[in-house]
Amino acid sequence: MTVELAVPDPRYAPVPVGWCEMVAEPVIEAAESFDELDEIEGKLLAVMALVESTRRDATEFQKGLLCTYARKGELAGPGGQGRRTDLNAHVKVPEHTSAMTVTRWRKIAEHWRNFLRKHVFYTDDPRKLSQTFLLKLVKEKYGDGPATIRVAEGTDDQHGDGWTMLYGKAAERAADIEPGSVDLILTDPPYPKEELPRYGELAVLAARLLKHQGVLLAYAGNLYEPEIYRLMEHPDLHFGWAFTLLMDEGSQSRIMGRHIVQGAKHILAYSKGPWPSGAWMFDPIRNPNREKNMYEWQQGEEPARVLIEQFTPEGAVVLDPFVGVGTFGMAALATGRQFIGVELDSGRYATAADRLRSHLAH
Repeated sequence: MTVELAVPDPRYAPVPVGWCEMVAEPVIEAAESFDELDEIEGKLLAVMALVESTRRDATEFQKGLLCTYARKGELAGPGGQGRRTDLNAHVKVPEHTSAMTVTRWRKIAEHWRNFLRKHVFYTDDPRKLSQTFLLKLVKEKYGDGPATIRVAEGTDDQHGDGWTMLYGKAAERAADIEPGSVDLILTDPPYPKEELPRYGELAVLAARLLKHQGVLLAYAGNLYEPEIYRLMEHPDLHFGWAFTLLMDEGSQSRIMGRHIVQGAKHILAYSKGPWPSGAWMFDPIRNPNREKNMYEWQQGEEPARVLIEQFTPEGAVVLDPFVGVGTFGMAALATGRQFIGVELDSGRYATAADRLRSHLAH
C-alpha cells in the first residue's frame, strides 16, 4: 500500500483549522513503511520552510510532524525489535537512524494514545509542539524520560583535577565564572529553531567571560545560519572564520526540509578583540571517527583537540556552556588544558562528570 498526503500551500489560501487531525493524521496512520513517513515528513518540513507568517498555518504542519514521529515509533515497535505492534509484522528501522532518535519515537508512540495526542491537537502554541516538549511532558507525568538518558541522583556542582562541572542553565551559571578568565569557548548549542536564542545568549556570555583575544567556537546547524549570524552580533565580538567540519558517512544527516544529505557543518569563530593569528591551520577539518555511542548529538573528540591546541596554550581554560556528555571536556583534559562545563540536563550532566572524573584513570 502506498499513501500520499496532499499538503496545502498556505501562500494561496489559509490552512483550515483542524487540517492535521482531519486530513493528515488518517493518511499518516495508514503508512506502513518508514519511506512513506519520510516522504510525508519531507513535504511538511518543506512547506513549513515557506511559511512563517501565520501561527495557525505553522502549527498545523508541526502537528503533522509529531503524528509522523508517533507513527514511526509504532512501526519501530517496543524494545528495539523493529516490529510493528498492531500487526506483529517486522518493519526494519532505516540504518541511517540513530538509536537515540528511535528511542524518542518509541517514547512518543508509547504515550501518544493516552495523552500526547490530545495535547497536540488541543494546543496552538508552537513552543509546545516539538519532540523535546512532548518528552518533557512524559517525564513530568510518569518520571520516565528517554530510556537512554540516566537521571542523576544528585545535581550539586562537581570538581576534579583540572575540571569543574556546573549544573543549570548556561546564562545563569555564567555569573559564577570570573569575567575575563576564559581562553576558549568551544561548544555545540542545540540546533532546533526554537533553541536559536541560545546563540544570542552565547554571544553575551562570550563577551563577558573571554580574555582579550580569546576565541569563541560555536558549532552551527546549516539550515538556520543566517539567523545565527544575526543573533551572534555583539559589539565586543569580531567574526573570524567559519570552519568547515567534514562528517564521515556514519555521521551525515538528512535535512528533510531541503532533501539534502548534509556531509559537513560549520564551526563559527569569533574573537574578543583582534583575531589571534598564530600557526597556520587547515580548513576544512576532518572528523575521522563517528562518535554517537553515548548521545545522539555527540560530537567528535579529535576535531575538538585540533581546535583547542590551535587556539590555546597548555594550561588554558576551556569552557563549554552546553556540555552534553562532556566530549569537549575530555579533549581539553587530554591536551593539558583546564575545563569548565555547564549542563542543564541531569542525565547528561552526570555522564559528563563521570567521564571527566575517569580521565586520570586512562
